[in-house]
Amino acid sequence: MALPPLLATLFCRAFSSYAVSAVQASLAFLLLIIPWSSYLIWKREKRREVPLFAMIAMMHWVYFALPLFWGGRSLPGGPAEAPEELITTTLAMALLGVACLWLGMQTHIELWRARTLPDLTDSPMSWTYLRALMLGGILISFWSSSAYAFGEGGRQMVLIVQTILPSTIFAFFLRKYLRGEAPRIDRALVFAFLASRVLVGLSSGWLGTVVWPGVICILVYIAEGRPIPVKAAALVLGCVLFLQTGKAAFRGVYWGGQTEGTTSEKIQFWIEQSASKWTGAIHGDDSAASGKLAYQTVSRLSLLTQAAHVLDWTPDTVPYQYGRTYSYMLITLIPRFMWPEKPSMSEANQFYQVQYGLTAENQLDTVSIAVGFLTEGYINFGWLGVVGVAYFVGLALGIFQRTFLGAESGMLFGSLGLALVPGFLALESQLTQYFSGFVQQVGLIFIILLPVMRRRAGNLPGHASIDGGGPADVLLSSQ
Repeated sequence: MALPPLLATLFCRAFSSYAVSAVQASLAFLLLIIPWSSYLIWKREKRREVPLFAMIAMMHWVYFALPLFWGGRSLPGGPAEAPEELITTTLAMALLGVACLWLGMQTHIELWRARTLPDLTDSPMSWTYLRALMLGGILISFWSSSAYAFGEGGRQMVLIVQTILPSTIFAFFLRKYLRGEAPRIDRALVFAFLASRVLVGLSSGWLGTVVWPGVICILVYIAEGRPIPVKAAALVLGCVLFLQTGKAAFRGVYWGGQTEGTTSEKIQFWIEQSASKWTGAIHGDDSAASGKLAYQTVSRLSLLTQAAHVLDWTPDTVPYQYGRTYSYMLITLIPRFMWPEKPSMSEANQFYQVQYGLTAENQLDTVSIAVGFLTEGYINFGWLGVVGVAYFVGLALGIFQRTFLGAESGMLFGSLGLALVPGFLALESQLTQYFSGFVQQVGLIFIILLPVMRRRAGNLPGHASIDGGGPADVLLSSQ
């Protein structure tokens, strides 16, 4: 069971750009064997639920352990490299966080029984309504200024309609497609959604927009009891590695330089920049080019040096905040259109950027940097904050998994849960950002889907509801 993580760690250490101590390699190994063991247990038990803990634990390895071997070692805000003991302490913090996250997810709290939650009605009107919503979401995504169509107060609602809503319906239609029960129009919408996300992401400079649907596809396969699509997972990973190298150049030209261009020109520019860098690294005579490319790719997915910087400055330079950065969570449920001057959830990021010397105050409007909920816990309460915040996040994720990803969650909650999972894999988000939009997203989608929502089958005579208990239990219209 431990052999693959051990071999992976030895390989990374052998080809590392840095001298990695035995203690650091051991911590990296532990950060890898935890998600690997969790995955093997999930696979052995043949569960239909998404292995959420294994995925999030694996992302901790990506954000903290992988940069140990190929990421940068310079501390943010200056050329100085992080001392070895500081890197070791940071890895230990990540390992402690993963352990507490697991404890939180194992704490069984059930706010409501999944089988009692509402679901979608199986009727021609429901399918027509869902198709119209998905098509509308696809079309709106091509309107670059649509996020501000209703002003700053309506921005969050428009973004939900652009992203989470069509992603939820996409997951629903894809599940029908995998079961062989999707009519031609639904199959066309599935491919139209995927194509639109690729085009919008590549033309706007947002890599996450390109990758997000691919992750949802993998999650749907798992939820439907299919083997993990290794080829699809490799394709998603390959897209991330390939496009990551050209992203900075794209943003420098079309974001920083304010250069105008058509959709095709922007896509061509990003692909050509990425291809040029990879070609130079692979075929170039300078071995340093490959190392620089690996450094650029891994560093963009790294929290190692940022977290080390926080541990170095707290509390000697920056005192503990004792919950100050969490203040936005108390008011996050209030819509901005009801409180136009509501403080922004970016204030926690801005505090971190300014106090830890990353960004000048007059540049906060153009730069946003987050350090992750785990390190934010240390900013507020030290090591006790790491333990408490990681446990709280695990507790919340456990409730989410049992409610939205369980075998009895139904197609509505199940599809919505699958659409939301990729957001929880972004560990660079600080706690308020990690959870603040969740209630708003779920609430707005429920309001939009209310016309086609019903209680479970048997509760309302004459209404056949879609139940997600399993393939044999699901009533889907074949039309």
